[in-house]
Amino acid sequence: MGFHLARHVAGAAANRDGVTVEAFDVDSAARERMADTAGLTVVDELPADLGEGDVLCLSVPDGRATRAAVASLGPLDSASGLAILDFSSVAPADAKAIAADLAPSEVVYIDAPVTGGVLGAEKGTLTTIVGAGADSMQPLQWIPESFSARVVLAGVVGAGALLKTLNNMIFNISSIACMEGIVVARRAGVPDDVLLDVLNHGTAANYFSQVRYPQYVRTRTFDAGMRVGLVDKDLQIALDAASEAGCDLRLCGAGRAMWAAALDTLGPDADTTMMMDVVARATTGAGIVDLLEEPS
Repeated sequence: MGFHLARHVAGAAANRDGVTVEAFDVDSAARERMADTAGLTVVDELPADLGEGDVLCLSVPDGRATRAAVASLGPLDSASGLAILDFSSVAPADAKAIAADLAPSEVVYIDAPVTGGVLGAEKGTLTTIVGAGADSMQPLQWIPESFSARVVLAGVVGAGALLKTLNNMIFNISSIACMEGIVVARRAGVPDDVLLDVLNHGTAANYFSQVRYPQYVRTRTFDAGMRVGLVDKDLQIALDAASEAGCDLRLCGAGRAMWAAALDTLGPDADTTMMMDVVARATTGAGIVDLLEEPS
């Protein structure tokens, strides 16, 4: 995700006077890819002299990684005026705590998670959900706009993170229902073209049936770019946020248990589309590749 975000931001910055973009990743191979494939200006470490007028954009796995990135900047006593735009999926409580921790240094932290998947990041068609209002975002709006089809201003710190959490929860739980329905149809011998024609033009249409299944499962590539470990993390964030709001999410709890079982089977780095194989084996005893074979 971060690779594509950096590429779009750098492209937009090229048309803005006085704006320069430097890219960094903790992985040296990722830095080489940014430099060689995208032509980005790459640095070997985060600069330690950020301040007024600077913007640090983050795309990392979770709140712990966000805190580590901020900590790597060193003391922020002279960083007044720095803005941090965090495009990561962090817990709402983390977003609020990080913002509060940075406030004494007059460093502005804004949670601005994105949704739309790696494909949306590549095409620049993401939706970015910003935990800030119009006044705070006015000078920064061009950054998320460079890779987004829609930028939603959620008003206050933590609101962007909460809405992204709920979006992830709904997608990952509804995906299981979609997987189970597809498995039943395939086991019954319904051809994929017929199955998808119904699912994607009826009330069951969803991102899994429209994108994930046809592009990454049906093709047997299983490379949507989202890891099982991150889904497990996201669903726990949703359960924690719900508990904080005094809500008991029973379906989310059951779905999270299914994803946790997949995590044990597949490992944290497996692509989430491999969940389809776990569902197929639990439901029918056969792997998803076997079920994908068209009926004669």
